Amino acid sequence: MRAFVDWMINKANDEGIMNHGIAVVQPIPEGETIKRLFEEQDCMYHVYLEGIKNKQAVKEVSLVRCIDSIVNPYCYL
Repeated sequence: MRAFVDWMINKANDEGIMNHGIAVVQPIPEGETIKRLFEEQDCMYHVYLEGIKNKQAVKEVSLVRCIDSIVNPYCYL
């Protein structure tokens, strides 16, 4: 689910429709693992889409780069 929403916001940003970023919340309490992994790749990742568009098979790889920050809510408890 995350990749779908992030991808849509990134696509809208690329098309000049909007200019927004995303704050990702770490969903598990195991230390800073997810936060650290995202920061090591500059908060970017690829989404691979495969399907049919206009009756033609398509494959598309998109670089999602609209993540601005990663929050670990468990470190504040």
